Amino acid sequence: MAETLGLDYVIYIPLADEFNQDVGDKVYLDHDMYETIVFNLCSNALKHTWNGRVTIRLYVDYKDKIKRIVLEVSDTG
Repeated sequence: MAETLGLDYVIYIPLADEFNQDVGDKVYLDHDMYETIVFNLCSNALKHTWNGRVTIRLYVDYKDKIKRIVLEVSDTG
């Protein structure tokens, strides 16, 4: 979709082995709900960006000594 709209896009999702090593613990989630959320975030980013860039990142972050998994969808729209 980004190519069709002429947008730059960056997708940074680490390899499964690398990500699993960073996480270190099992993560339980509702796959259907997660898929819906990710789809909505990405489609909104593409829908509201007329030029520029859409970036999607998945990474592990630490805040207040708590490990968090972050899905970040950003755009210039």
